[in-house]
Amino acid sequence: MTAGDVVSGISNVASILDFQPAAGVECMITVLLEDGSAGGCAVHLYDGANSSRMNLYDTAPGAGATYPAVKWFIRNGLYLRFNAIGGGRSGYSGIQTK
Repeated sequence: MTAGDVVSGISNVASILDFQPAAGVECMITVLLEDGSAGGCAVHLYDGANSSRMNLYDTAPGAGATYPAVKWFIRNGLYLRFNAIGGGRSGYSGIQTK
């Protein structure tokens, strides 16, 4: 992949989805998606052992939302963890910047 390529992913129902770019790669997440059909979603920074105490994004069960105005830069050492709760799913889309 090269700078400008699209990155995206979607979780399974009630699962954790980690998005960790390869070493030396940076990405900017621009859209978060949450299927609020049965659960909520929490997104936080993660380094493989520790997660941020505060969620970057958190929804109540059943909320369902698209958040197109985020600009989160992530890299291999500090990346995103999406935690879909209940029967919900979460996802993201963005671009590779480096």
